[in-house]
Amino acid sequence: MNETAMKDSEKLKALGFDMTPKMPSNNWRGQKFILAGPPKSGKTDMLSEAGEAAWFVRCAKEHGHVKTFGVDCTDFYEVEKVVDKLYQAKNAGCFPWETLVIDPALRVLDYISESVIDRGREKFKSSEITDLGDIGKGTGYYMYKQALKGFLKRLEGLPCAVFLVFQIHTEERNKPGSKKETYKRDIVNISEKLGGPIREWADHILQVRQTYVGDINVRKVVTQGNMTVEAGTRNKKMPVELKWTSDSKRNYDELRAQFD
Repeated sequence: MNETAMKDSEKLKALGFDMTPKMPSNNWRGQKFILAGPPKSGKTDMLSEAGEAAWFVRCAKEHGHVKTFGVDCTDFYEVEKVVDKLYQAKNAGCFPWETLVIDPALRVLDYISESVIDRGREKFKSSEITDLGDIGKGTGYYMYKQALKGFLKRLEGLPCAVFLVFQIHTEERNKPGSKKETYKRDIVNISEKLGGPIREWADHILQVRQTYVGDINVRKVVTQGNMTVEAGTRNKKMPVELKWTSDSKRNYDELRAQFD
């Protein structure tokens, strides 16, 4: 910094400007993840290896095969009550969890849609409202997005990493500049219309990829996306790929080691 810049900096400090740069954080607590992959690819198993340091919001019945600590939720009201309790623990200075896992997160999106539809029926006194689009002039989708953004904002305020667990689906798209040629892309199984806020919210979109080499199931986690795979990370030190073996503890330890 030259002499003029130093003098300007001192003047700005005297005016009350904080000239201290905000440094990037690689702390595990505060990271926001989307973890997506095929069914039975080991997503829940891997996250369960955090043991008591992970609190699960279980939104489906298929968690019976693995030991997790947490609570079962069957609607958005129950999910919100869990977040309320987590905030109570935070405010009491007793928050032992490093990680919050919402699995499967697609069910929470369904819960939000259902709650908005219920509110629409009540407001417009109509039992014929069965979809967000039935709440006129885009109001249903607006209410949904506002509820989702508010929910994600609340998750941000918790002193832990947050994982939203999804499956993936394959989408066929037109190649750039062509109306006839297409290609296939594996993406998180949420629509662009309803899932936009989640993609913007996430610091990391990690996709579990698997293929067969002969009879052997070979898996990996992709952290950087391309034309055919949706993935990405704000962690500049993260490898492009992480190994994903049959050892869930090893998989968890490798991912956790990428952060402080």
